[in-house]
Amino acid sequence: MRKFWYLAALCLIAIGIAGAVNHDWNKVDRNLRNFEKKWTFSAEELRELSIKSEYNVSMTFVKSVDGTNSIELKGHGTERMVETVQAAEISGRKLELELIRLPRKYINLFDFSFDPPTEQFVVSVTDEALLDRLKLKLSSGNLDLKDASLLRISSAVLDSNSGNLSLGEFVSETLEIDVDSGNVKGDRVTANLTASIDSGNITIENMTGKADISADSGNVKLYKLDTSDTNISVDSGNAFVRLPASFAGTYDLKADSGRVRAPESRNETNDTIKVRTDSGNITIEEAAQ
Repeated sequence: MRKFWYLAALCLIAIGIAGAVNHDWNKVDRNLRNFEKKWTFSAEELRELSIKSEYNVSMTFVKSVDGTNSIELKGHGTERMVETVQAAEISGRKLELELIRLPRKYINLFDFSFDPPTEQFVVSVTDEALLDRLKLKLSSGNLDLKDASLLRISSAVLDSNSGNLSLGEFVSETLEIDVDSGNVKGDRVTANLTASIDSGNITIENMTGKADISADSGNVKLYKLDTSDTNISVDSGNAFVRLPASFAGTYDLKADSGRVRAPESRNETNDTIKVRTDSGNITIEEAAQ
């Protein structure tokens, strides 16, 4: 009887390998429709933008050249998804988009792509434009945000289950980042930042604002332009912070297993840099004057 089950298992494995070899991995992408959609709005008509996606998302902000605000999307999706997006309208000063595979009637073991398509947004804004809330949630895929400093954003939430996040020229009053698995890279970020990463590295360069960062497994690198409070907690990984030479506050540093290197605290201001690692090194540097 045991030999029968061994033989059955081998047959199933062989069938799986044969299916993988003969499967057209690009078929999924060919089945996705190309589409375009554009929303125009006044500064008062849109205050919240919420997007859920299973694909890569690229969002670039540009200065309006004709005095109107607009969101233009060039993307790819299933027939049902495209219909849903085309029907989406701004309502109650809010635009909600779901860039997900529809319908979900069955599961196809081969129904995925190693290189998912990218949904491309271009957000054109005037000086009067304002978002109270920007929320982007990706179940899988990478997120790339560029030049969001052109738009006044009160609150931004970036959430990813699996994928990398890239931010360039990003400004908001508050910024919340939550990543289960993936890396975060940012440059010229101005916000009060709260970031949580289960598995992955986070590097923020040229940052202005308070920072509260936690990482279960991964390295944290933070290059600050100001001396505001910073709190970093890492379970397994190294923590690095570079500060302006003008920092005159307090360093509160502790590594349970790892070395700690930092300048002496001046204790002249209330600014505090607090870093904790369970297993990893802590390095604090002050930039040259």
